[in-house]
Amino acid sequence: MKQFRVNVWDPALLIAQMVALQSVFYLILGAVSFLLAQTVQAEISLDLLFSTKAFQTWQIIPGYFVSALLTSLFLWQIVGKVKQCLDFALTVFFFHFMACVLYDGFPTRLSWWITHLICTSTMVVVSEYLCIHGDLVTSIDISVVGVSPKNMK
Repeated sequence: MKQFRVNVWDPALLIAQMVALQSVFYLILGAVSFLLAQTVQAEISLDLLFSTKAFQTWQIIPGYFVSALLTSLFLWQIVGKVKQCLDFALTVFFFHFMACVLYDGFPTRLSWWITHLICTSTMVVVSEYLCIHGDLVTSIDISVVGVSPKNMK
């Protein structure tokens, strides 16, 4: 019996995609946090990425939103499946949460939690939108070969 879709579980592919997304997330977050820290004359350290101390300076928080938006673009390119966008976005932020706990302990600032919830939601919604839009554009053939204007009455 033929199946409509064949789902092959490939753990090597999943791990490679996760490593790629996590790397992209930290590269973007690090670069944006570095630029924002330069503008507000904050000390540049790993605290900007992994500590709740960085949330004392409200100018650093937009870096998390920018990194969520840009990482969603990469999520769309790397994963490309609508059903997996939620899983991968949550996994990126779960690993980030674990890294924050290991680096500085359990986050206790409300601003940290609100920022990360909004960023996670943003990453999920934007990446799903991009995947859906990409599927619509590539799967619908709009060509009208052989149709002339006089036949379209």
